[in-house]
Amino acid sequence: MAPGACRARARTRAGAAPTGTCATSCRCCARAPAPTSATAAATPSRVASAGVWTCCIDDPGRYLRRLRGDVVELERLREDLLSGVSVFFRDPEAFRILDAEALQPLLEANASGMPIRIWVPGCATGEEAYGIAMLLESQLENRGGSRDGVRVYATDIDDAALRQARRGEYSVAALRNVSLGWRRRFFDAIDERTYRVKESLRDRVLFASHNLLTDSPFSRLDLICCRNLLDLFDAPVRDYLLERLHAALNPGGWLLLGSDDTPVVGIGLFEPVAKRWRLYRRVAADGASVAAGPGPQPSAPWRGGPVRARRVRWRSRHARGSCCRTRSCRPAP
Repeated sequence: MAPGACRARARTRAGAAPTGTCATSCRCCARAPAPTSATAAATPSRVASAGVWTCCIDDPGRYLRRLRGDVVELERLREDLLSGVSVFFRDPEAFRILDAEALQPLLEANASGMPIRIWVPGCATGEEAYGIAMLLESQLENRGGSRDGVRVYATDIDDAALRQARRGEYSVAALRNVSLGWRRRFFDAIDERTYRVKESLRDRVLFASHNLLTDSPFSRLDLICCRNLLDLFDAPVRDYLLERLHAALNPGGWLLLGSDDTPVVGIGLFEPVAKRWRLYRRVAADGASVAAGPGPQPSAPWRGGPVRARRVRWRSRHARGSCCRTRSCRPAP
């Protein structure tokens, strides 16, 4: 058996029950359960712990070497880091506050019929994006407003999750916070255990692949719903992403984070509206309310600033073989 391989896993594959024979607790051993928190940080410590849980490798260096030579294990790690558990209207009180404190004032201030643009980065399988679309649809129906300019953009880097989100099919368990009236209104029953979002609602949500760290953010947004995502990153990257979200919002735009996310304090970009539920409103960088104009340009979250960023990007292109590979191919000074 290869070094670091789990005897319990081998026994399980052979049909025997796992008995926890490896030296360290891992996912395939009975002595300790696998971690299931959807908000565990995707940091080097989580990557290192994945080596223990899946391969019984407690040395990060050894696990890194394993990843470089094992495509299957690399894909397993990717799925583990991207895995998440989501339901419609998780933290129902947070969405009640969002509806009362953000969506209603937004629609009242938009009597002229200007487009309403909402972005849900890290949307996973689409429950929160569809949930916000349902809240908007309900508000617009009560007010008799036009739905033509209302758009919800939902993005993620997991293509498999996006395919599921576009299908709009969910289990009864995922709809446990959706009332029976709204189930009949916004869903079609496929069978006793599965529901599909109605086409009229699916047409209001646009799903797309997008990397929040590297791809250009959306712009001129009225609301960003970014729940339980920012805490996947360490503090410098988290501040960098908040700057990007600030720049993407319209003056006075809204930001909803998850109840487990670190509170936004000390950066002067947002003011709290509901601290417990992490609902914020965009303010100017100096702390004054925003009257007009875009937000600040994001700064690089890594040591060395923009110059270092250009060098990293050049080295990345060079490693992929996409540069010219000549003497003139140099990083920006």
